[in-house]
Amino acid sequence: MQYKLKLFPLLLAVIAVNAVGILLRYFKLDTYVVLIGFRFHISFILPLLIVFREDQLAFIKQIFVDPYHKRTVLPIMWILFPLIIVAGILYYLHKVEVGDPEYFYEFGLSSVVDYPVYLLWNFPQLFCFFIFLALAATVSEKKFLLISFISFLTFCFELVPFSTRNINYFNIISLLFFSLSLGLLIKYFQNIYWFAIVVFSILWLHFLVFGSGSEEIIHLLFASQYSSWGGFLETQKFFVPYLLPAQSALTFILILISSFFRRKKI
Repeated sequence: MQYKLKLFPLLLAVIAVNAVGILLRYFKLDTYVVLIGFRFHISFILPLLIVFREDQLAFIKQIFVDPYHKRTVLPIMWILFPLIIVAGILYYLHKVEVGDPEYFYEFGLSSVVDYPVYLLWNFPQLFCFFIFLALAATVSEKKFLLISFISFLTFCFELVPFSTRNINYFNIISLLFFSLSLGLLIKYFQNIYWFAIVVFSILWLHFLVFGSGSEEIIHLLFASQYSSWGGFLETQKFFVPYLLPAQSALTFILILISSFFRRKKI
């Protein structure tokens, strides 16, 4: 079914999520909630709530019933290869070694077993974000640029440095490459189920392997009773800020190459 979203609701959604996000962060409040296990971050949920209209139901139904890309090999490659390359290069250069983090068994190994549960808990918010991006893509014919731009802007408020005057350029680079990857996924590989699995699994695996000191990341991707995780691999401190940007860049390159061959078939 053909549907075209108007520009004003899209702009309103982007402005609203950043305004609410900045206010929450300014008053040191969480930008997410956890309800009976399910995770809800405002960047994933709020935009769809703003742009949703009843006449979109047929369009949304089609998203669930008839996904565009149905093969499994490429999504698995996007998830695993960039992480393996980054970890492999660091291991070859002797810049990373197997760590002995706190909560190795109760957090680390149990997270591997509980992966399907964490994925299920994140499905609703990732589904909402996919639907929002799919609706946003109908605004313009330049879907890749539009979705990449909207994806980046939707999370911009998380980059505002309230606690320090220094801007974290590594996070900006990571978000930029991740947004570009989302633009390609929406334009060439529209599948709401693989979208949710790929987005969650890339981040989940990265922070499971390398760890994170962000309570927000731990609560969204893992168990809500922990606030940090050391990671299965211990990386030399100098290289830590480069891990996510490098993996994000490799993910984008891999999806870009896949998109090139996909485009030739269309």
